Amino acid sequence: MSQVIFRLLFDDTGRIRPPRFLPTRTLLTGERLLARLDGPAARGLPEDARPWIASRASILRERLEALRAYKPPEAAAGRLEPSPEALAIVGAEVLNDPQRLDRLIEAMLRSLDNITLGHAELPEETPAVEIARALRAALFFDGRRFVQRPLDEQWLETENRLGSISPELLQESSLLGVQTRLQHLTLLNEHLGRLLGLTASLPQPEGPSQHDLNTQASQALIALVAAIFSALPDPEQADARAALLEPVLKEL
Repeated sequence: MSQVIFRLLFDDTGRIRPPRFLPTRTLLTGERLLARLDGPAARGLPEDARPWIASRASILRERLEALRAYKPPEAAAGRLEPSPEALAIVGAEVLNDPQRLDRLIEAMLRSLDNITLGHAELPEETPAVEIARALRAALFFDGRRFVQRPLDEQWLETENRLGSISPELLQESSLLGVQTRLQHLTLLNEHLGRLLGLTASLPQPEGPSQHDLNTQASQALIALVAAIFSALPDPEQADARAALLEPVLKEL
């Protein structure tokens, strides 16, 4: 369990990943985790860890309140004008249809999964093996289950995974013949985010954007998860850990 959570919440250098939840999920998951800390599931926490965890919980509570209070700007009416780069990949009729665009993105992800899996299973001495495995670690470390999530959650998960590919790895992906495919996928998913109103394409009101508030709340949520892990580090404490972190595990 610990390896799954840390792989999803932190990158290979130990840095916190971008928010893996949309604002509604951040709010729901954070509130459920706080409720666990106020209930019977918290009985297994060591006494000396409680003040530290309470401090982290207080920060999360404040950031959830700030996220909940955010009021988005009014959406602009009409079709979204696709960029020339996106139009060079597919026609405007697809780019302005979220369901068709989603199906195209899923098909591109499926082909990337198949291509990288094929290269990853080649003999170890094959140069493409390491690159394929690195791409799979970024995109498909837990398979393709994320494409079965609701459309807005799937978009965010795809955005985060594509964003975790370093420029160096993107360049090296040309050895597998998928560099252009990855670039196209990034452009199309970016357009889908704008089409769904999930990325800022309108002027933001004064103060932090919803994305900023969601990032801050997500980081506080992750910090609380890490504090719980630190308080219950031993394998024999796995049940107590799972009882507290069930709201987070349920969303992964």
